[in-house]
Amino acid sequence: MVGCVIFIVPAALTSDPLTAVYSLTASMFFLECTVGPSWAVPMDVGGEYSGTVSGMMNMGGNIGGAISPMVFGILARYYSWVAPFIVAAVLLLIGAAVWAFWLNPEISVVDKSRMIAARTVAGNR
Repeated sequence: MVGCVIFIVPAALTSDPLTAVYSLTASMFFLECTVGPSWAVPMDVGGEYSGTVSGMMNMGGNIGGAISPMVFGILARYYSWVAPFIVAAVLLLIGAAVWAFWLNPEISVVDKSRMIAARTVAGNR
């Protein structure tokens, strides 16, 4: 995701069309490098519910995909064509931080929820 950010910002800021095309191409390459891990991690953390976790991830992505053209248009109309790309870069950095520091594919969300439920039951006694 950081590789995508490195190329999407120059694509937004350049006035040269060829540089913009090369930068967007490189940005898309790095963005697509995340597809494999994006589907593998839900299988790891979902355990026996990996289909449900993958479906929730897919639904979140589709909601973002449905909303983004409207947001892109609003940002481009009221600010500039640079704004949507900078917003995308910020969201990519936030996503990279989540993947790097918060998400642990070694720990199952199913086991986490069971531990939390067990603590809650034990605390109510």
